[in-house]
Amino acid sequence: GDFIDPINFLECFTTGNGNNRTGYSSEAYDSLIAGAACEPDANRRVDLFQQAEAMLLADAPLIPIYFYRRVYLKSPDVKGWNTNVLGYISFKDLYFEHASPQNPERRDG
Repeated sequence: GDFIDPINFLECFTTGNGNNRTGYSSEAYDSLIAGAACEPDANRRVDLFQQAEAMLLADAPLIPIYFYRRVYLKSPDVKGWNTNVLGYISFKDLYFEHASPQNPERRDG
C-alpha cells in the first residue's frame, strides 16, 4: 500500500478503477466505498469499510493465495527499532545501546 488506510486497497475494486484488474463491478460496493471516503466519523467509516470488505470477500472476484512477510535480523543492542504496517523503518531513530550520540565513549558492558 501507498499509505495506511483501508481505502488504499478497497478502492481498487470499485467499478472503472484503473487498478481493478478483476473487472469486478457492484453498485452496492461502490456506494459503500464512496460513503466511507467522505465519512467524517471514524467509527462509521471503519464500519462502511468492513461492510465493503465482507461484500468483496463474499462475491470473490479474487482469491488471495499469499501475503507478504518481512523477516528482520537485528542485534539486541540496536534500539529505537519501530516499523509500521507498511514495513517502513525510520533509520534516523536507530541507535546502539552501548554508545549514544550524547556520549559515544559510554559502554554499558
